[in-house]
Amino acid sequence: MADPTARWVARQVGELFAVQQALETAPTRDKLIKVIAYLITEVDHRQSAAFARRIGVAKSTIHHWLKGEGTPTLEASLKIATLCGASLTQLLTGDLSGWKRPDSELQMIPSLSQPTPRARAVQRELNWIDIEIRLQEFLLLPTPISLLEAGRRLSVEPRQLHLRANMITRKLSERWKDYLRRRQETHVADAWPYLERACIDILAEGKAVTRREVVVRVPAPILTPLNNLLQVL
Repeated sequence: MADPTARWVARQVGELFAVQQALETAPTRDKLIKVIAYLITEVDHRQSAAFARRIGVAKSTIHHWLKGEGTPTLEASLKIATLCGASLTQLLTGDLSGWKRPDSELQMIPSLSQPTPRARAVQRELNWIDIEIRLQEFLLLPTPISLLEAGRRLSVEPRQLHLRANMITRKLSERWKDYLRRRQETHVADAWPYLERACIDILAEGKAVTRREVVVRVPAPILTPLNNLLQVL
């Protein structure tokens, strides 16, 4: 069986849908914000900070509603309506005719969900002896890896590796750069016959050797691995 809060919420939403077709004008954000500003004045004597505490949001959220372009969520609107003794329909349509400031706060709000504070991350204790051993192992891998990849495998920021294991990380980075250089040289050597043939054909046609002319003559799988094609040419 649904609890009283759930039944109240369902009733409020149901009433809003029921009157929607009969409304002379559609609910607008301006109407909603004007009503909220009025309720802040009446319920909390123009103290937006007190009103924010009342409904369980940050003061900056209220400011964003009133001065920015923010709009309360349905849950926030329900909290405002409940605390101020209004219906959801009155709040969203901007019609507070017959509304009176409640003599005492209603007790339904505590049962409506409140934002859950974000848990602070527990700082991880790093064992730098084990980390340096792993870095040394990375230096012996058949295929070099980048410092970024090393950090990913160790779950450690590359910046921390630089600070705490500088000598090993420098060797790791140099090995990776050398690997990239050698790999690029291999790509150039593989592509060179295609590039040479393309350049001969381009010059034979009386054209200048440009990237565009080369691209239309050399297969994409040959060109894709090359860095800075013009420099290679």
